Amino acid sequence: MKLLLPLVLISISLSAASPVQAQNKAYGMQTGNDAITACQAGDGDQASKDFTLAIACLSWINGAVQAAEPDDVPRPYKPVYCTPESGGSTGQYKDVFVNFLKANPAKRHLPAIYLFHQAMAEAFPCR
Repeated sequence: MKLLLPLVLISISLSAASPVQAQNKAYGMQTGNDAITACQAGDGDQASKDFTLAIACLSWINGAVQAAEPDDVPRPYKPVYCTPESGGSTGQYKDVFVNFLKANPAKRHLPAIYLFHQAMAEAFPCR
């Protein structure tokens, strides 16, 4: 019973610290600044990589591309961009997005999804 109280206190203190640390990371990718941080987290040497952020970036990009290309929904509108017919990869789309963010630092405060669509429209215009 004497060990139970210290274990409970340690558990509470660890769980209370976790949300604060998570809030400092760009898991939500709300802005271009969040996006470039997350998407570059997997780059560099092994010690500096943050695989959680890198996976969050790739997952976000995969979702953004899939949401923009619903195969089973009729399109009464012209799409903003058209991905390659041969099929692009999530890694390729990430590279396009990161290069766009690097080339346009003054826009990084804008919503990430808006910037993503701009990057894709420049790289993959519909013909």
